[in-house]
This record gives sequence, C-alpha cells and structure tokens, in this order.
Amino acid sequence: MIELIAARGNTTLESAVTLTKDLRWEIQALGVRLAAAANDEELLRKRSSKARSREQNELELKLVVSDIRKLLLRIEDAVPLINLAITTSGVSLSSTLPATVSPSRLLQASTFLTAGDTVYSTAPTTAVQIGPVYVLSMYMLFAGHAWRPHDEEGVRETTWKEVIHKARVKLVRVPLDRLYDLPEAEIPGGLKSNGGNADHSSRNIPSEAKSLEFAYQLIVIEDLDDDRVHSFEDGDVQPGPYYGVTLAGIRDVIPIHEISKIFYADTGKILNIGSEGEVNSPILLLKRDINAEAPRRMMERQRTEEPQ
Repeated sequence: MIELIAARGNTTLESAVTLTKDLRWEIQALGVRLAAAANDEELLRKRSSKARSREQNELELKLVVSDIRKLLLRIEDAVPLINLAITTSGVSLSSTLPATVSPSRLLQASTFLTAGDTVYSTAPTTAVQIGPVYVLSMYMLFAGHAWRPHDEEGVRETTWKEVIHKARVKLVRVPLDRLYDLPEAEIPGGLKSNGGNADHSSRNIPSEAKSLEFAYQLIVIEDLDDDRVHSFEDGDVQPGPYYGVTLAGIRDVIPIHEISKIFYADTGKILNIGSEGEVNSPILLLKRDINAEAPRRMMERQRTEEPQ
C-alpha cells in the first residue's frame, strides 16, 4: 500500500518505499523456499527418486527457520520507521470500502476471478473466460473532439460515435504468449489461439506455460443480430459464426494493461450518449493507451536498468 501511494505522487513516502519493498521481497522469497522445502518433504515421504536426502532437507529447514527469525527482527526494527513515515505524510491506510463500492458486487467479482483462476491452473496453455458475457453498445470519441478541454462543459460538448450497436464483451485470462491474439474457436476448457496475429505476434511475450504466468484481455465481438439493417460489399469480409456469435462482425481484443483510466456513470447524459427516452443507461468509460507496456515488459526493463 505504501508503494501504491508513493507511485500516485506522494513524495513524502518515497523514503519508506525502499524499506517496504526489501521486506516484501524477502517475505516472498521465504515463501518460495518454504514451498520448495514442503515439496521436498512430500517427495521424501513418498520415497521418490527425485527427493533430496533427509540431511539436506533438514539443513534447508533449519536455514529457513533462521532466516525467518532474522526477518522478524528486521520487521520489528522497521515498523516504527514505517509508522513514522506514514504519520508525517498524513496519508490514511484505512481499508474501509468506499460508500460507492457494493460489497456484494465485490464478492461476486472475487468469485468470478477465483473460479477462473482455478480452471486456468489446471490448463495454463489455454485461455479461460472470467465471469459472464456482457452485451453492450460501444462508442468512441470522435477524432475531431479528442483534444477538447477536460472541463465539465467541454466533456458535454464532445461528440461520441457509435461504432458497435450490439457488442458481446468477454473478460478472458490468457497465457502470456497470446496476449494480443484473438481466439480462433471455442474448445472444452478454454479458447484456441489463432497462432498470433501478424500485427501483434512480435508483441507477445515468451512464456513457459506456467500457471503463475498470465494476462487478461477483453474480447469484443460485434453481434449483427441487432434488429438493424447491415449491408456488405462483395469485397468486404462477410459476417459469420465466431466464438458463440452467429453473425459476428467486428472482432477485436484489448489487453487489460492498455486501459490507463476507467470511469463509471449511472447515466449517459453527462456524455450526451443514449436517447432521451432511456432512463437507465449506465456508462463505463475506458481510456486506452495502445503504447502501454505489459507488466512483464516493465519488469524486464527494470532488471536491465538496475546496476549490477
């Protein structure tokens, strides 16, 4: 939490970031060592040929216990300094939910993520849908109004263009090497990748197909069964069945890390979206940064920049 607050621009906590980051990395490293030691102990009980000797396992456990005691002493020394930094900065680390957040919706979202992660862990080379399919109308800011002032009146005067009247949007957890790929077809347990789009294959991240390696993307599919008339020229791509949609038109994928800002409004009137007769027309506004780096890319770049 201190790292997040400092990243948002609170410079008074920057002095505590280095300390908290070191402690967090040590805790995570000890967790990995404990998991490995527990795995070795399990192999030893099963008398597996891959198991280390009893002496090596006991020595590793003693070293882990010793490092845990050292870490506890470091935490006891660091807590007063961290509390002092928090107090002087004036920030609040309260975990109370904001009044605008629904606890039931938060638990529902957590359940969707947990269920998807469980399925993904059994087959990390496939993609898994998270939660339900959302049927939405999609608008994009008209290019001529993209650089208007960001005050309230300027926002109301902007022009929004409806690009998809009926879109089926799905949140999907995918392997790292399919971050920019559209799914080819639906198969039991997940999605089959199309092998990498020519424009995006170079941007995909090499992956070892581990359950801990993952990324999220939004799949947007236009459903032309929307009670509207659509015409297509002979040379255009003709609509057809695709990923559960009988008449699919536009198909696009948006990696989650490219969403730089997100806003929600109960009504579209503030953006002049929707018709006058619509009473309930909630709006989810996403700002996309197509040049944003994936988290893995950022970590790789940080490692290369660190002095050896």
